[in-house]
Amino acid sequence: MTTPVTISANNPSTTATSSSGTTAPSAGTTETWTMTSSASFPAASNSAIPPTQFHIGDPVLPAEYILVTNISGTTWSVTRGAEGSTPVAHASAATYYQVFTAADLNALLTKAGGALSGALSTTPATLTDASSIAVNAALSGVFRVTLGGNRTLANPTNPKDGQSITVEVIQDGTGSRTLAYGTAYSFTASTPQPSLSTAAGDRDLISFFYDAGAALWICTGYILAQNAILVTIAQGGTGQTTQQAAINALTGAQTSGYYLRSGGTNAVLAAIQAADLPTATTSAQGAVELDGTASDIQPVSSAAAAGAIGKSADSGHVHPASSIIPADQGMLAWSLDLDSAASGVTLVAGTVYLNKIPIRSAITATYLWFTTTSAGSGASSGSYVGLYSSAGTLLTGSSDLGASITNSNHQVALTTPQSLTAGFVWAAIVTNQASTQPGLRSPFNYTYVVSPNIGLSAATARVAIPGTSGTSQTSLPSSFTPSALTNVNAAQIWFGIS
Repeated sequence: MTTPVTISANNPSTTATSSSGTTAPSAGTTETWTMTSSASFPAASNSAIPPTQFHIGDPVLPAEYILVTNISGTTWSVTRGAEGSTPVAHASAATYYQVFTAADLNALLTKAGGALSGALSTTPATLTDASSIAVNAALSGVFRVTLGGNRTLANPTNPKDGQSITVEVIQDGTGSRTLAYGTAYSFTASTPQPSLSTAAGDRDLISFFYDAGAALWICTGYILAQNAILVTIAQGGTGQTTQQAAINALTGAQTSGYYLRSGGTNAVLAAIQAADLPTATTSAQGAVELDGTASDIQPVSSAAAAGAIGKSADSGHVHPASSIIPADQGMLAWSLDLDSAASGVTLVAGTVYLNKIPIRSAITATYLWFTTTSAGSGASSGSYVGLYSSAGTLLTGSSDLGASITNSNHQVALTTPQSLTAGFVWAAIVTNQASTQPGLRSPFNYTYVVSPNIGLSAATARVAIPGTSGTSQTSLPSSFTPSALTNVNAAQIWFGIS
């Protein structure tokens, strides 16, 4: 529905006939009055586009505002009690003047671009769906239409120079409807003719500006329900709808094996250049050669060669000669290769023996293994295995090994499985058999003072006893001080973790 427009004239007045306005009906009642003259009043018309109207009042009884909606000769169509006023019974042949209400003044202020405290809006005019959709620009600045098929938006009639309109285009329940445009619509490279959203019920907004000199409705932009407006590279965008397509548009023609590199002026896709590689690399394929010397990589049991760029060779960089690793025997880590543990050492009752186990990568320790060369016998007054952290804290132990430690391989369940990170732990054992202590697999049949710990500090010893807390023990101590470890009477023992 189009909003009516208030019209006016200079100081118009007229007199009603004897019966017009002499009753007091309910507010909103429409009546037909006969006036002595309409000459000084503006021509109100309810059939005009938009409709025109004005208000009148009786200076003798000014409480009521009367809305005049149509004039035909001296016959007026009026609405009683307008603007929330209360109808009153006017005198016979009363005189009426045009009056301005608050609504009239607010409408004028809005049209003049003034500021109002309330919200302003334009009532959309609903267009009739047809193969060619008619648009009367005099009805509103906002139009709404639901497409029931593929349509054409006809050139608007009654345009005003500088007028702007927005058309809301709605897809019906079927969707995928298209919209063509009359010859007066103009689209440009920056605002090309839009492709409408296709889903049922989608709503797109398309705006135009009328240039009377060119007689064209120039598209000023659109907001589509599903498709963002594609901004071209020239406009600061990519003109694409996906991330990969946008990257490809910015980087240019794609060639397999090319990389984004700077040529000193521009970034382009190009093959890698020799100058792009660090000076330590000489391979045409860009492979780094250690110290620039191919002989850095040596066969099994051979040390690395001296570096060609001044770096000393690391004599420890030797590939192991043995092909046996813990995983080959179902272990996660061990203290030494079983091949080298060909002898045995008899434990001393109450002595805590520590052997370092390197942890090369993160593992979970569930069992601790050892193997005996001779059995221990007699009632146990405290025989256990366990794992200590590199800080000397007991991580987990085991239940008592029992009265008889047989001559066999022993898989002992740890009390609490441990998640271990790269570094090392100490495997520990203490036995207290009443008769004899067991013999455990060891590289040599004697205890050590120094040799397995050459080059190591007490806190990182490979084989040790935890100082004064390592003897006369009936259980594993909860902790020890690594720097106080001693080598005296220590024994190198094979332990495995699984």
